[in-house]
Amino acid sequence: MKSKLQNVLNNYKIRVFLFFLMISLGSLFLNKLSKEYKTMIQFEVIVDNIPTDKILLKKPDEFISIFVKASGFNLIGYKIMSKKIKVNASKAIFVKNTTYKINSNHLIEEFQNQLYTDTEIIEVQNKPIFIELGKIVAKKIPVLLKSNITYEKGYKIKGSIKLKPDSITIFGPEDKIAKISNIETNRLVLKKIYKNIDEIINLKITDDLKEVSILENKISVTADIEKFTELSFIVPFKIINNYKNQTIETFPSKVKLVFQVELSEISNINQENFVIVCDFENTIKNKLPYLVPKVIEKPKSVNSYHIVPSKIDFIIRK
Repeated sequence: MKSKLQNVLNNYKIRVFLFFLMISLGSLFLNKLSKEYKTMIQFEVIVDNIPTDKILLKKPDEFISIFVKASGFNLIGYKIMSKKIKVNASKAIFVKNTTYKINSNHLIEEFQNQLYTDTEIIEVQNKPIFIELGKIVAKKIPVLLKSNITYEKGYKIKGSIKLKPDSITIFGPEDKIAKISNIETNRLVLKKIYKNIDEIINLKITDDLKEVSILENKISVTADIEKFTELSFIVPFKIINNYKNQTIETFPSKVKLVFQVELSEISNINQENFVIVCDFENTIKNKLPYLVPKVIEKPKSVNSYHIVPSKIDFIIRK
């Protein structure tokens, strides 16, 4: 069988016949493709030209049918290529809430410009295209540092930790922005610190923050670390709010104030920098058998202290 087929193909006249047959069929096929046809083509809707103060909340699940006249060549192109057509969101009409509609029959000229040159639109399916647009708003939210910091013995932070920036601006749909009140950092872990802190740390992008735009995604964390020492003074205290001017005798008459201070500030600290009081009204109001000493004035460099004793016995002399 194979040899018979080989003999046929080797026959010169048959080969010439097949050649011209292919030419004829090709010519017929090209002739068919060059002719114009009318047909309906369905296009996937792509939203374009969204106003700068709006955001597309979700991709529209919309298709639009366009009745066209086009050559066979063009129709093959539409078959092969992805059939998508852009709709102009700036022509959308407000319906309610976040819903807008675009009248497709108002976009014939725009559709025509997106099709192949020789394609003519006869008719566009007359149905509104609904899209969801949200209003873009800006909001400034504070940055919250998440940290686990320990210090070498005798060292502490001077002042407070500084974040730069300490707040950031987010942009997004109004309903999404309203739910966000702050943004946290990734956890900063530093152990046995004795030198100044100077770190760059990323912000923690949670699921709700993924739905908005953020200008920064990291911040700097700085702090001055200084060596502290412990000092103590014997300090007298005053009794306040003794409205009846009663004679009150206390035991003891002075207290010991133990505090920590930066080494560089020791020379600037003295007993007169501290004011300690006992609120007699508070004792009477709460029916306490003792007075409670409290520091109401101290140097800024003192950030940790306690009073000994913490309760003062007293008697009222008549």
